Amino acid sequence: MQFFLDVLSFLAGNFHIRSAAFYVFLLPVLLVYFTLAKKFAFQWVVLLGVSLLFYFLNGGVSSLWIFVPVAVTYVSLCALGALGRRGAKRGVSALSAFVVVFNVVFLVAFKELSFFTGIFDFFAHRAGMGGIGEVHLPSPLGLSYISLMLISSFLDCAWGISTFPKNPLRFLAWVIFFPITTSGPIARYSQMESNLFAVHSFDFPSFLFGAQRILWGFMKKLVIADRLAVLVAVSYDTPGLTGLPVLFGLFLFAFQLYFDFSAYMDIVAGLGECVGIPLPENFMQPFFSESLSEIWRRWHATLGNWARDYILFPFLKSGRVQAFSARLKSRWGKKNFWARNVPTWCGMFIVWFSMGFWHGGSWNYICGSGLFFFALITLGQIFDHVLGGLSFACGVRDALGKYQWLSRVRTTLLFAASISFDRAPSLLAGFSLWARAFSPSGASFFRAFGGSSFCAGDFWVAAFFMLLVFFVERFEVLSGGPIDSRQRSSAFRAALSRRNIAVRMAFFLALFVGVAVFGMYGPDFDAGGFIYGGF
Repeated sequence: MQFFLDVLSFLAGNFHIRSAAFYVFLLPVLLVYFTLAKKFAFQWVVLLGVSLLFYFLNGGVSSLWIFVPVAVTYVSLCALGALGRRGAKRGVSALSAFVVVFNVVFLVAFKELSFFTGIFDFFAHRAGMGGIGEVHLPSPLGLSYISLMLISSFLDCAWGISTFPKNPLRFLAWVIFFPITTSGPIARYSQMESNLFAVHSFDFPSFLFGAQRILWGFMKKLVIADRLAVLVAVSYDTPGLTGLPVLFGLFLFAFQLYFDFSAYMDIVAGLGECVGIPLPENFMQPFFSESLSEIWRRWHATLGNWARDYILFPFLKSGRVQAFSARLKSRWGKKNFWARNVPTWCGMFIVWFSMGFWHGGSWNYICGSGLFFFALITLGQIFDHVLGGLSFACGVRDALGKYQWLSRVRTTLLFAASISFDRAPSLLAGFSLWARAFSPSGASFFRAFGGSSFCAGDFWVAAFFMLLVFFVERFEVLSGGPIDSRQRSSAFRAALSRRNIAVRMAFFLALFVGVAVFGMYGPDFDAGGFIYGGF
């Protein structure tokens, strides 16, 4: 008994996807998964067991709260079936509204309650009253992602797009599938059903592809992202630092975030491939985008798709918005620019505010990951309409079309500038950082980072591996994909697999050695925490 408790105690601190202990534990599980579990067709039960262990060892006691929204949504799905058989459309609409509101309120109560208490305190202090202060409830692991998955599962059933499993354990197996609970991707039930509950034979090429992608993810995290984090921390956290070092860190944060977050996605996608369950792509070479709209189709793609399908489209199809759009077109004409776009902009405002708020209940997130993009995209469309003739006359549009890299650089800089507010402690602090970035520099660029643990060797290591990622992603873009979250990101691996075994072994052996030698490790040679871990 004591041995069992000691094992649980050890796993409680080491059972996460960046830990070496997790992969040691996973090897015998995979052996059972592809032998006994396959023979008796209970592979999904093995995955459910691992997922429950993973979820509660990482989330602790507070993770028990996750059963509340899961149970409410599942019972509502059962009730939905009864209402649908009776043809009760109003009942379906009322139940849909209840499920959406319940999951949103549950998410806000556990994750973003301080946003509303902060607003109350602001007005209370103005009125000479006492405030509530910050309220932080212990949140279930991955609640931000699970809430969106639960809403999508119910609405898909209510709209007749998909069905739901009658077995509640199957429903739970999808909700807390261990690779996706901590940081996504936001996988819909219809996307995973056929693979999650199928019987999978061991397929060595798929397993090898999965292992390769896991290694690629650890390279991006340990070798690149954790090095960039040192520079970003100096730029953001050094009081009195001004000029180029601050500006450099503000733009660099977007790259740190990309390599950190996409590394996690590579690891979980690799885990999914190892067990025969492909996951939707979340990052598809975003820095090769030519517009802000495109970059958000390639960056955190499952979140953008979710917001489009469950916020924007229902809003635009609602009766009141349709009537509003019809009035505008009747007054200004069907082809009028403003009549066609104003309703869409109203929907986009709701979408971008929601996406910013989902990232964090504070104004720096609401603006940095939301409203700033709404303003940039909307103003870009207006300027393109108003100044379109001038653009043609001056040759600006021709230049951007001819020199594709100009559009990509412009898009990347605008994206990085907006997302830089996410790293700041507040919206005002973000503006203060940008003001300091354009103030006279008090220290030389290299001297500003001299006191950190970053050295010249780290710079060249990070630069080399960033170029490696750039060339691989460039290959993916030239190969024609992926540009949709349902497509697999495997063109480079497929091309490499057609080379002789010596070339393949040399590439991945060099990659493994690079991670082992140049990786920045925490205790017990584990990776440091992911930025979106447990989000």
